[in-house]
Amino acid sequence: MNEFCNLGDINEPEPEKNDQMQAVYFYSLVEWILDWKTESNGYGFPFDRPHLDLTLRVEKVGKIIDIDKYIAQQDSAVYRIGLKFQATIEAINQDIELRKKVVEITNEIQFFDKLRDAMRIAKKNETAGLNDDGKDEEIKTIEKDVDEFMSEIKENPPAIENSKLRAFIKQLNKYRKQLFADPIKVNTDDGIKEIQPQRTNNLMERMFRDFTRDNK
Repeated sequence: MNEFCNLGDINEPEPEKNDQMQAVYFYSLVEWILDWKTESNGYGFPFDRPHLDLTLRVEKVGKIIDIDKYIAQQDSAVYRIGLKFQATIEAINQDIELRKKVVEITNEIQFFDKLRDAMRIAKKNETAGLNDDGKDEEIKTIEKDVDEFMSEIKENPPAIENSKLRAFIKQLNKYRKQLFADPIKVNTDDGIKEIQPQRTNNLMERMFRDFTRDNK
């Protein structure tokens, strides 16, 4: 369906002005918008942003829909319904407060996605999702990447002026020792072993998810 909507982005010949075909076309656009939840990966917010996905789908349809271009009979039911559909799309896309929020969230997502990569948490384009332990990485490597991420924020005036990012930096500094704790050395019958403290409470969360699922 994404490929179907992408047809509006290329210079295709005008479709035949057949009301039945155009009714199917507009119906397909509506169905694509209403299928917005499939953009998510099942991680939950803030890794998934389903409401933003919905808004972006409406925005995309607004760029390709043109009732007068595709409907032959302007006195037909398809034309009247199409006009209402187009007006609804335009009203949403012209909402000033909504547009401001989209810009704000999109800017914040750029920093959040860099953080999740640095922390090795639910990394994009990987399948482990929230079950990613990041155990294949040295904790010092992760710490170095997080330090670089924080430096990038501090050197970016618009970013550091963002109250949410400032609060985040404060929180990260507060729990830095726990996040990047050195391995604990334990004496065992087999010699000294090192135990790396978890960077997050991911294991506990996973246990509770399994418990909830198994006892439904």
